[in-house]
Parts: sequence; structure tokens; C-alpha cells
Amino acid sequence: MTNNTNICDRIDLALTRIHLALTHSTTTDADTLASLATDSDSDVRAAVAHHPSTTTITLASLATDSDGEVREAVARNPSTPAAALSLLASDGEVWVRVAAALNQSTPAEALVRLASDREDWVRITVALNRAAPAAAVLVPSPASTLAALASNGRGWVRQAIAAHPATPADVLALLATDGEWVVRYLVAIHPATPADTLATLSSDSDGSVRVATYGAARS
Repeated sequence: MTNNTNICDRIDLALTRIHLALTHSTTTDADTLASLATDSDSDVRAAVAHHPSTTTITLASLATDSDGEVREAVARNPSTPAAALSLLASDGEVWVRVAAALNQSTPAEALVRLASDREDWVRITVALNRAAPAAAVLVPSPASTLAALASNGRGWVRQAIAAHPATPADVLALLATDGEWVVRYLVAIHPATPADTLATLSSDSDGSVRVATYGAARS
């Protein structure tokens, strides 16, 4: 019985790996992605929600998935329909609401609602959304919240902060030590990055970051 169980487990693992490979392939068609959207593995469903070829119908279906990371992936996808994003803006998981707050396809009324969210991180993320209406970005948040979000947020949130033109110098200096090279690269090309931060980044372990600082120094 144990041997049979082990064989079944290995088969399930192999199938999951195949399904994940399909969801990460740019050539996977919409029908295949729709089929994979019902996979029992939440990692597969989340990968479907990320995929650029996933249809709006499939994304709308995944917006009510039982797994929070799947719903977060749906909330991040710019192709997610407005009605689904409006629904996700009221999700019980904070990172799902943060993702909806940053998505430029989220309807204005939902962004206004998110600007009054009970969580500081959600409210300030609305201000990072360049598509947010004035009524949304005028809701105040503590000045320390952006720094906290830059320290503890998801990688894609930290990238958004590093790329935003209004990010202050002290937060950019914080992000210059980020573990993801893309975040440090965005800091290196940011026009408000202080000279001392650029000097630190000029010896970064990643070549793309170092090259970016040279261009910034000449501008």
C-alpha cells in the first residue's frame, strides 16, 4: 500500500510540474489556461491568473477562488474585468486589496473606496496608482507608512514604490538595499535618488544596476 501511495504521489507531483510548465509558457492557449484554472493545486491556478493570455471570463471565475494568493494574482492582472476588480477591492485579504489598489484597470469608484480602507498599506498604495482619481489620492496616510510598505511589501509593490515619481529620497535610500535587483535598478534610474545613494549603488553586485547609476550621474 505504501509503495502504491508513493507512486501516486510522484504521479501527482509530475502532473503539477507539467501544469505549472504550461502556465509559464507564453504559447499556452486560452482554452488550456481555462482548463488549468480548475486545477486542484493553487500554485497552478495562481499561475493561470498571472498569465497574459488568460481570458477575462477565466479571470472573473478565479476572482472568487478560495485561495488568497490566487485572488491576489487576479487582482494584479491588468486584463481582469472591472466588475471582478471591484469585488476584489472588498476582499478580506489585505494583499488582495493592495493588488487591486495598484491595478490601473481598477474602477475609479473602487479606488475611492480603497482610499478609505482600514489598512494604511492599502490606502497609500492607492496613491501609487497613476490612474487613481483625485478623490482617492487625497485621503491622508501616515508618512511612515510608505517606508514600512517599502520594507515589508511584496516585490511588485516595492517595484511600484521605486518607480513612482513622488517617492521621497529617504524611501529610495531604503529601497537601494532591497534584495531584488529590479527594485535597486529602479532606484538607480529614479530622478530623485540622492547622490550618496547612487554612489552606493555604483558598486552594486548586479551589473545592470551599476550601469544605471552611471547614466544617472551623467544626467
